[in-house]
Amino acid sequence: MGTGISLFLFSFVAFGQTTADLQAQIQQLLNQVATLQAQLVQKPAAPPCTFSRTLTVAITGEDVRCLQKYLNANGFIITENGVGSVGQESTYFGLKTKAAVIAWQSVQKIAPTSGIFGPISRARYAELAIAPVLPPPPPPTDPAPVPPPAVVPPPTEPPSVTQPTCYERLVPSAYPTIQAAVDVACPDDHIVVAPGNYAESITVGTTGLTLTAASGPMLTTIAPPTGPGIMLDGGVGAVTIDGFMIVGTSEHPGIYVPVSGSASVVIKHSIIKNTSVGISVVATSGTVLIERNLIVNNRFEGIHDGVSGTGLIRAEHNTLIGNDIGYFLDTTGGTHRVINSIVTSNLRYGIALSSASTDQEYKILSVNYTDTWGNKTENYYSHRTGSTFTPVGIGNLISNPILLETYIPAATSPVVDTGDPTFPNDTDGTRADIGVYMVEQ
Repeated sequence: MGTGISLFLFSFVAFGQTTADLQAQIQQLLNQVATLQAQLVQKPAAPPCTFSRTLTVAITGEDVRCLQKYLNANGFIITENGVGSVGQESTYFGLKTKAAVIAWQSVQKIAPTSGIFGPISRARYAELAIAPVLPPPPPPTDPAPVPPPAVVPPPTEPPSVTQPTCYERLVPSAYPTIQAAVDVACPDDHIVVAPGNYAESITVGTTGLTLTAASGPMLTTIAPPTGPGIMLDGGVGAVTIDGFMIVGTSEHPGIYVPVSGSASVVIKHSIIKNTSVGISVVATSGTVLIERNLIVNNRFEGIHDGVSGTGLIRAEHNTLIGNDIGYFLDTTGGTHRVINSIVTSNLRYGIALSSASTDQEYKILSVNYTDTWGNKTENYYSHRTGSTFTPVGIGNLISNPILLETYIPAATSPVVDTGDPTFPNDTDGTRADIGVYMVEQ
């Protein structure tokens, strides 16, 4: 399994550029910084940054913006114009940032020059970022008299100090496994998981938890030997799952969320592959957001939607590929929205309706700005009618999304800049792309 996982931790070397383009950009940056070879002990010209995680392609955050400012300020230019240039640094780590990091690593004699800003690079940055010692100010020529200290009576009762029991929980530095942190968590705790491979099936029995992979799915894998990757239990209705790769077995779902009542569920920035069902959700009220996930090569459905009653589910900016069915609606109620997603090359159907559904599916399901193409049997299929159907919605495509082997669209893909115009622009300032990964322009 280790080999398979490592192969799937993609290098993300595309984003619409060829390898030759990337090498040319790296060489140009190396030429620009050749004069800096003798300045290996330079101090950052930009404000100092705090880096607490590994930064690599597709990571977002203010620490990425700070890194870009540092690189630009020290001659490792992200880009000459537009997003990423001096004064326009962004929170997105793309291939241009990677190329600048490679150039910086080369100058700093960091091996390998991978473009990943990891522990070695962070340690080198910390050495360069030591602030200079300023001389002390001169003593005053006429020091003012110092008043005597005020007399403060001791308190009649010493204040009690109670160690909080609910806080951020770190895995594995404070808890050896994710399950160990979950088991002692209080409602609304934040569990932060460091990079690594976690061979465990996690059951969440406390409501309101946020489970976050600190460095994203390329570096943090949950690989249960049996059972679901993550599942809710005990009437839990609220959870946020952010940034994991879940590689399961064909007998169990990757993420299983059976909510008996109202849901408040967010599943985002994750990769779910080789499970029975990628994400399976059941709820009768509340909201479920499935956002920016790559759901690939699962035995049955990529997303099994069982939200009913007054519940709302939004599947936004996902890429579903290589599953038996991409998106499966298995309910007669609720409100269901598929937006800005790619549903392609699934083994039978792209978007399918169960035989138990009624004609109400045309009222409860809408598909907007989604590219559904190349699914082997049908792109849209109703088991109730035994025929294809046309979904309610606007802005949809039936076109080859032209995905590279990393599941990133090529620069010429029709999904580039064709997402819902009411959504926020991509981090490069252009109109939202369709699918999980944006194409950096």
